[in-house]
Amino acid sequence: MNDYQRLLDHWASYGFVVIAAHSNSTAGGATHRAGIEWLRALAAQPGTAYHGVIDAQRVAAAGHSQGGGATLAAGSAGSNALTTTLTLMPLLRFEADDTVVTQTVPMLNINATMDDRDPTGRVAAQIFNGAGSELVQAAYVGVHEDAMNPVMHGPTVAWLRYRLMGDERARALFYPPGGCGLCRDRAWKEVRYRPGS
Repeated sequence: MNDYQRLLDHWASYGFVVIAAHSNSTAGGATHRAGIEWLRALAAQPGTAYHGVIDAQRVAAAGHSQGGGATLAAGSAGSNALTTTLTLMPLLRFEADDTVVTQTVPMLNINATMDDRDPTGRVAAQIFNGAGSELVQAAYVGVHEDAMNPVMHGPTVAWLRYRLMGDERARALFYPPGGCGLCRDRAWKEVRYRPGS
């Protein structure tokens, strides 16, 4: 988790409650779901720090690499625990079922143009083609490890603010297609869209 601390701290600095796993075994999304259930239980319990303070119905799951695949699993068909997902350079090879790309909630998928874990872009294409809900897929001009690059702070917070808080100013980073903030930024090669069903 130490590699991700700056990103997680950045999210928390915007008022989001951030739960992070201390595990390299996140496949299947069970770790994500356990964290969500734990927080919802605390939010419902009088006397806890979260009771009456957070909206436990507006929840995002996020992850990088193997954790990105687990995030896909957490947001796949049949899940109603999430509002949105955010994946950074996700990998599917740890997932027993690679059909987890069929998301039922809006998703921001960030991939890297020089990702040595997905050099052909096969995973990015599989996610794009399999999305069952709103998808914004953005290709960062960089490598797999750029998920920890501070350049990810702005777009990831913007997605969370847009999808969890309805922040229309944050929405402008992703929409309209062709005229969005990321679309005009040279650090990003391509932004693609799948509409919600």
